Amino acid sequence: MIEQITAWADAHIATSPELAYVGAVAAVLAGLFVAWAAFGALKAFVRSIVNVFAMRGVSKDKTPGFRILLASAGSGRAARFVRRALTEHLERFSFGAPFRLCKAGRLPADAVKAERAARSRLRRSDADMILWAERSSGRPDGLKIRSISRGGGLSVVDAPLKTSTASGAHNRWSDDFAVALAYQLAKELQPALSQPESFRPERVHEIAEELNTLLKGDAGLSKDVRNELEDDFCAAALHVAEAGDDASFVDTVIKYRRAFIAATEGRTAEQVQARLDLGRALLAKATRGFDPSLVREAMTELELVAASMRGDLSIRRATQASNAVARGQSLLETRKRFQLNFGS
Repeated sequence: MIEQITAWADAHIATSPELAYVGAVAAVLAGLFVAWAAFGALKAFVRSIVNVFAMRGVSKDKTPGFRILLASAGSGRAARFVRRALTEHLERFSFGAPFRLCKAGRLPADAVKAERAARSRLRRSDADMILWAERSSGRPDGLKIRSISRGGGLSVVDAPLKTSTASGAHNRWSDDFAVALAYQLAKELQPALSQPESFRPERVHEIAEELNTLLKGDAGLSKDVRNELEDDFCAAALHVAEAGDDASFVDTVIKYRRAFIAATEGRTAEQVQARLDLGRALLAKATRGFDPSLVREAMTELELVAASMRGDLSIRRATQASNAVARGQSLLETRKRFQLNFGS
């Protein structure tokens, strides 16, 4: 039986030109697929080697300043926009500190693999930050800018992955948006920017002016980003006003904070910082032109803040710890005076 089947195959299949043609085509296609796969593997290997040497070169560069890695994630136009935003605007928020932009190659399309690769390159390069842009569409949330920053002395493992969402429409990528992006990234590099009291009032005044311009314009910012910029503007403006240098932004702070409180009516936890800012702004205004009604309104806002914080367990513990430390210091000082007066 087997011999008969073999004889039939030799007579009808082996001698068929059509099947021979199909076999030849299949062999060619298989060869092309193998060649394509081999080329892809070789390309990935070469890219990996290039990235390793590039990151090593960055780590050996001891030039003072921030080292920022710019990776690619599919959207060349978005990557160029991010580079332009940093090149043109980062310096004004870093108070002139030098920085260097370094290419970090292409990241995988998968989000988890992209983060893993980004952290690996950040560790190998010993850079301060790595960021990349992803554009999925022209929708209001079509652009995502992801960053991992070691600002504040964080390790690569502890550095958080942050994602900023904005419009994916190219015509929304304005100069104001570029400035806002540069400011956000500067804050990640220098977390102290969120604490304006850490800087001299004249320096903070420059930041307040920049943020005020952004908030007045249409920078295409998401609601969360705008709220963050508004918080930072109010903090900077109040620091300048309370230092006695300039109270020109006080009325703007009062306007923003009253609007925020009205928009978040009933959500007490979200209003604590806004009411604190409003109370401070009203007092700053009353200091320059006494108005009893402003003082009374300020006291009302501050009393609401104090009342909402009394129930916070962490604040109570902090107060108790502070009081205990004060008692300990008092005991040490009392003992020291006793030794000076009467001996041990």
